[in-house]
Amino acid sequence: MVSVIVPIYNKEKYLAKCIESIINQTYNNLEIILVNDGSTDNSLNICNQYKNDPRIVILNKKNGGVSKARNEGLKKATGDYVVFVDADDYISNDYIQNLIVRDSDLIISGYYTDYNGKIFKNKCYSKVLIGDEIYDNIFKKEYISLLVTPYLKIFKLSIIKKNDLKFNEVMNFGEDAFFVINYLKYCNRVDFVPNIGYYNVIVDGTLSRKYVKNMYEQCMLLYNLIDGYRNSKNYKYIDYWYIRSLKLVLYNEKYIENKSEFIHNIKEMKVRKNCSLKYFSIYDKVIYFLLYYKNWRILYFIYKYLR
Repeated sequence: MVSVIVPIYNKEKYLAKCIESIINQTYNNLEIILVNDGSTDNSLNICNQYKNDPRIVILNKKNGGVSKARNEGLKKATGDYVVFVDADDYISNDYIQNLIVRDSDLIISGYYTDYNGKIFKNKCYSKVLIGDEIYDNIFKKEYISLLVTPYLKIFKLSIIKKNDLKFNEVMNFGEDAFFVINYLKYCNRVDFVPNIGYYNVIVDGTLSRKYVKNMYEQCMLLYNLIDGYRNSKNYKYIDYWYIRSLKLVLYNEKYIENKSEFIHNIKEMKVRKNCSLKYFSIYDKVIYFLLYYKNWRILYFIYKYLR
């Protein structure tokens, strides 16, 4: 059986389509856990419209954030496998059928982006990683977008339960990737499959970013977890994750209006030595050296006015 966990907060506009796409799966042996995270709109009423389906479990809780909602779903789950679906997304009716065809600790699919009804296909891969091959290859640049979300994947619930894996309820940036990458510690086989059946919905207004407090600390928490997998074959990929983390922090700081506060915050960033710079792009090298040599004014100009 596959447990499908859907965290829900104020998604009345999209929720019915999401639930319909799950209950109409060609793979029928499902436990569908709808976690209403204190919605103030009509989301709970929409969930209740499907309560006669014996596969559906409705959890209604006070608002605590998406990580806590997913953790509550994991506590309730009884399936052999776990799939996550966001409440504003939807899946093709053969999505789960195509994910459960192999005996693997983690299976990762491709996805579509649905932007205001326009569908864009994203890259997907066909690759099997076994044993040390996982850590030698999985941090490659091309896989990043597939590793940083809990959806697009099917997990073994036994691995999650045995190792008490949870979503970090304190982090508000990178917590999804933290869960996935922590899960990788316990994998002996990871499959990338070329199937594409997940539709990630993006609408106007959801692309805007807000300032994330303590983002540097959260990015470094995730990076340090990744750095624990470093070896002689993957160091160039892990160093790319490092410069990517620094750029995400800088991009976040652009939302600060006060220049002196921007400079103070990036001064607090500690830049590690001995990155494998030959694998960086020219732009990444420039950013790295500006940080390393503490050229705050140019960084401020780049991220305030050019990025």
